[in-house]
Amino acid sequence: MPAEVYVSFAWETGESRELVREFSRSRPGSPALSSTTPVTLTAVDVTAEQTDLLWEYGDTTVDGIDDPAATAFLTQLTPPEIRYQLNAIGEFGQLTNLPELRTYIDDAMTTFEDELALDAAIISQLRSTYTNMTDEQFSTAFAEEILAFHTFDGMTATVGASETFGGQIPSPFGGPPFDAVIELTVAPDFDSENCATLSLVTIPDPETTPAIMREIVGSFVGEEITDEELFENFNIRNEITLQLDVATSQVRRIITDQVITSLGERAQDTKTITYLD
Repeated sequence: MPAEVYVSFAWETGESRELVREFSRSRPGSPALSSTTPVTLTAVDVTAEQTDLLWEYGDTTVDGIDDPAATAFLTQLTPPEIRYQLNAIGEFGQLTNLPELRTYIDDAMTTFEDELALDAAIISQLRSTYTNMTDEQFSTAFAEEILAFHTFDGMTATVGASETFGGQIPSPFGGPPFDAVIELTVAPDFDSENCATLSLVTIPDPETTPAIMREIVGSFVGEEITDEELFENFNIRNEITLQLDVATSQVRRIITDQVITSLGERAQDTKTITYLD
């Protein structure tokens, strides 16, 4: 077993890889939702400075919803393609078809109103939300799973090691992000497929978050709640797990898992992106 593992991000112009994205969502009081979407990832242009990639979605199959209008609403918010760049060391750079994505979402809102007859007030609010997003916010919203997919690119990690550092995590209430504690862990053993497992767990900083949460929900929960109870009852946990083929240094699977806890109720979104052999 090697002492270190390396996550390759090497591409050649014209190279294409087939993936599948599986999504599941659970909410208190609502039926479970799941979907499956094929994805084709193609290197459009590779230079020493950057890699231009094309992320193409196929048709999504949705389970857990019987309403055709709701199904269409979910599937049509996924654009057919996202174009983006990685820099020379594999870090996400920027979306390169941002204007086209904005036009696609605006057209989707019109479809929801005219063809699906969805609630006009809800669609108007949703359209306003997307319209008022900055380019950075819009990019983050539509490249969320792409950002996760490339999180570990170019990383060299020690098998069995764990490292903690600071960062930020988006606020579930909107507004500025929270300070966060991030822990990177590499499992000490490889699995039966000779894959190393790397995980990146992000939680709000337990030292600074309670004071911020008290400002947001203090009038609702009352002054008697302790900082520890406040942190436990209003919390968010993001985890990205990588299964890495040690022999090739290529990603085998990426799993993103977000759990939001509010007054003991748990909401969870999980996405799994798997390379197809």
